[in-house]
Parts: sequence; structure tokens; C-alpha cells
Amino acid sequence: MSESLNTKLEIGEILSAGFKPLKAHWRPLLFRVGVPYLLTSLVLVGAMGWLLFSALSPVLGEVLTGNMSDVTKLYPVFAAYAGLIIVALVPASLASAALFRFHTGAGLKGAFFAFRFGADEVRQYVALLLVMFVAILLPTALLVSAIIMVLKISSYGAIVALVLGIFFLLPVCMAYFGVRLSLAFALTFTQKRLRVFTSWRQTRGHFWVLFLTFAVLYILFGLVSMLITTPANVLFYAQQSTGWLGDPEMLENLDPDDLPILLRETFLSTRTIIAFAWVIFAGTLLNVLQAAAFNGASLFALQEIKNASAELAKEIA
Repeated sequence: MSESLNTKLEIGEILSAGFKPLKAHWRPLLFRVGVPYLLTSLVLVGAMGWLLFSALSPVLGEVLTGNMSDVTKLYPVFAAYAGLIIVALVPASLASAALFRFHTGAGLKGAFFAFRFGADEVRQYVALLLVMFVAILLPTALLVSAIIMVLKISSYGAIVALVLGIFFLLPVCMAYFGVRLSLAFALTFTQKRLRVFTSWRQTRGHFWVLFLTFAVLYILFGLVSMLITTPANVLFYAQQSTGWLGDPEMLENLDPDDLPILLRETFLSTRTIIAFAWVIFAGTLLNVLQAAAFNGASLFALQEIKNASAELAKEIA
């Protein structure tokens, strides 16, 4: 008899395990985890993003104006984007380890507020890389390969399959792999070893419960995030529709060297920067609360599965 048949996970109990600690500790979580997460993100991601933008602005200008004649010029852009993602995972891994320590009763003390720099953080970072690769990059790479094949075949059926892949299959694949690997971080932290693919076995038979649980978490925090980011999004699209980016004639005659100046006058203007600074500040702190709820829920689900597995082993013995 499989362990999944002897484990009955309840959505309400998992959600309660994720949200309950937040009720009494949301302030220290924001201060001791959220603030250092925001600062490290600004220093690492913000500084690197600005340097890369400054270096690649001529290439971006050619893309905007439609004057890109050599596709190989985009390779540094893709490489820079990949590097930016890799750097962005550093603050996330530090926060993840701090939140797991919080949920396991170790507290929020550390060298930098609640942050530490040790083996737990390194393992969380590697786990983040592997999960991102399996759940996001691998399905996306398969879809890109399908697009290349469709462009060569140029058949109606292939185009329909491509559309279905973009709007249906890709999100389904990402959701499936994401849920099956959702316990990887809790397993890696509790067992002090990299245990990404062990999550695949542990979540067998529990996909729908975990999927619905994490879907509720993402929807709730997503709605709050939408309320926070709506003003900045409205401002952005207003700039896009009324400014130079919405003027085809101006884009056609745009000198790539003028791109930084135009950006400073529109998207990098004072009020736009203030709006997006608020979005980054509030969104980052909200992400910490969401991660805390996710970590607490995944730890509880993992413990329930382990308890049922132990009881099953006793019955068999």
C-alpha cells in the first residue's frame, strides 16, 4: 500500500499552517527578513540591471526602432538577462533559509537582520536554480523548439498546436512541475542535503491538494499585489500610449544614442520613479509574506506525509 493512500492532506490545515505564524509575527518578518531582502535586491539586482541597461541601450534602441539587422547582437542581451536572473536568486535564497529557520523555531536572528551566509543558503540557492530550470526554463525551451519547427513546417495544424502550446500546455506544464517540486525547499532545509527530486516522490498522490492550496496562496497575494501595482501600471501604459514609444514615426527616426535621454524624460521621470519605487518596496515586502506562508504550508505538508509514512512503516512491521 502506497504512502499516498494513507495520507489525507487537508487544504484548510495546510493554509492555516502557512498563515497562522504570520498573524503574530508579520512585523518582525517584514523588518528582519523583508528589509534585508529589499536592500540586497536593490544592491545586487538594481545595480547590475542599471549597468547592463547602460551597456546594452544601443542594442535595445535598434530593437525598438526596428533597425536590428544582425540577430547575433541579441545574444549579449539574452546572456545579460540570464545573469540577472541568477543574481536575483541570491536574495531569494537568503530569505528562504531565514523563513525556514523561523518556521522551525530557530528564530530570526542572524548576521544581517535575519540573514545568514552559510550552507543552508547555498543549498536553497541551488534548489532554486534546479526548480526554476525544471519548472520554467525546460518547458519554455521545449516551446521555443516547437516554434522553430512550426516556422519550418508552416502548416495550419502546426500553427494551431503552437497556439495551444503557448496558451495552454506551457502553463499546465509549469504548474505541474512546480507543484511536484514544491516540497524541494523544505526537504533540502530539513534534511541538510540537496533534495530537489525527492519532492517528486513525496508529492505523489497529493498533486491536487497541493495545487489547490498553493493556488489559493498565489491568488490571494496576487490580488493584493494587483491593488498595489495598478497605479504604477496605469502610469506606465499612459506613458506608452501618449509618449514616444507609441509614436511609430518617431520610433522609425529614433537615434539609439537618444534612447537614454528619452527614457529619463518619460519612464525614468521623477513621478514614474516614485511610483515604481513604491511598487518595488511594497511588492518586495509582500513577496516575503507570501514566501513565509508558502514555506510554512510546505513544511506542514511534508511533516504530515512523513508522519503517515512512519505510521505505515509501523503497521507493516
